[in-house]
Amino acid sequence: MIRDQVRTGAYVEALRRAVKPGDVVIDLGTGTGIFALIACQLGARHVYAVDPNPLVEVGKQIAAANGYSDRITFIRGIANRVQFPELADVVVGDLRGSHPLVASNLATYAALAQRLKPGGIMIPQQDRVYAALIQAPARYAREVLQPWADNPYQLDMRAALPLILNAALISGYNPARDEVILPSQLWGAIDYPTLGDHPGPVQFDRTLSWQVEAAGAAHFLYIWFETELYDGVGFSNAPESSERRPWVYGNVYPLAQPLDLLPGQRVALTLKANLVGQVYVFQWATRLFADADAAVPLQQFNQSTFFATLLQDVHKRAAQFKPTLTPNGRVQAFILGEMARGEFTVAAIAQAAGRQFPDVLPDDMTALAEVARLSQIFSQ
Repeated sequence: MIRDQVRTGAYVEALRRAVKPGDVVIDLGTGTGIFALIACQLGARHVYAVDPNPLVEVGKQIAAANGYSDRITFIRGIANRVQFPELADVVVGDLRGSHPLVASNLATYAALAQRLKPGGIMIPQQDRVYAALIQAPARYAREVLQPWADNPYQLDMRAALPLILNAALISGYNPARDEVILPSQLWGAIDYPTLGDHPGPVQFDRTLSWQVEAAGAAHFLYIWFETELYDGVGFSNAPESSERRPWVYGNVYPLAQPLDLLPGQRVALTLKANLVGQVYVFQWATRLFADADAAVPLQQFNQSTFFATLLQDVHKRAAQFKPTLTPNGRVQAFILGEMARGEFTVAAIAQAAGRQFPDVLPDDMTALAEVARLSQIFSQ
């Protein structure tokens, strides 16, 4: 993130406006500790820098190199499970990727808002999420239709199209200003300081409507966000912006079919984000009408990220399903059971696992690598 000067610079400016000498700061998703270090530069008395990533070990070295070891406590763990010894004046974190609707991240923000002193400051303050329709015929042909509906191998691969048409593009793509065929409209907002005050999860459900002014075609739905970090400081990855954008990309979803647009027509798009288990499922229903008053659409289709899931595996998440372990699952259960006893070395557990499961762990190196991998994830 430190290489992204737009995004990092905005956070640094927000910290400058929020952190006062003597403050206590909690840094969520600290990584190598850039925000913790900046908070110390600004006079914070102590910073609790939290991240489940082993990069916190590098953060400790960087803190020492800058003379802040005694003022930063690095904690490797999940922030909303940490028992902090004191309340914070400022909580700062950038847990989002391409969009803010990630259930575990929202739960962390909600929990940490409760760790603020009265009058404490949460950074970010608010994210506003927008949607626009994008015209990009060459990209649609290249990244959606090929090779599934069109390929040079004389192969029928259309069975994969439902997965492609209901999932975000995997290539990093920020649409350009001139690719916006129907402009951005607000879909929903997240107020971080009050997240924990409302029962139930954050869910968005809104119908956006556009009157077509110029002929063209829509190929993609682009979902992006702008953020207010604190005191008017923020950033945005709006496609219409002429300013330098952060490296974070929005989510680009293909339409089931390109919409050929003529002036006077109306496009209605019902866009929903519902929390299912711990994952947000996005749904978008697109309708094209002949004019503003027409009731029957000329063209319509419904899409959902749910349909990008391999349905043969979905039943395993049902409450009534009775799971049994695969061979690999039995190996991992055995290894974790031995680790839970706290009596054996990695090498000893690997030897025992290799004897117990020779078909899955055929040699000493394979067994040792698997135990070491699980130890790195789950041991303390």
